[in-house]
Amino acid sequence: MIERARVLNRDYRQINFHINLRADLAIIPDRSIDFLYSNIVLQHMHPALVRCYLGEFVRVLASDGVLVFQIPSAPAFNAKGLLIRLLPERLLTWLRHGMQMHAIQRGEVEALLRELGVSLLDVQRDTNPGNHGWVSYFYYSVADRRQ
Repeated sequence: MIERARVLNRDYRQINFHINLRADLAIIPDRSIDFLYSNIVLQHMHPALVRCYLGEFVRVLASDGVLVFQIPSAPAFNAKGLLIRLLPERLLTWLRHGMQMHAIQRGEVEALLRELGVSLLDVQRDTNPGNHGWVSYFYYSVADRRQ
């Protein structure tokens, strides 16, 4: 996927793509990213690792940098959400071809962003049809480091 992204964006010299195998973003300097976007990625990481990555996202954001990310909050209150709530995680992971799914409640995400010192601009419900078994949100934040 990284090689394909490089090919598709070869005319844009200011865009870099990296594979990161660490639990942090040490390969990225502090306050060096103007815009950070994550969609359908964090949900496949254990919540403890997500919390770590959110801290790293904020660390690498430049002054007034924008952070947009998506993460599920809980299984939905529909038939698919009911199955997610009732079936064992091991079976669900097998049905997803080995991909785990995790959620962090919206209130906890908002509290963590406040704790990390970013301004939460908006929270929008994720209407992606692929997430119809989950209640999921996009979080829009900005690093306010003008002082």
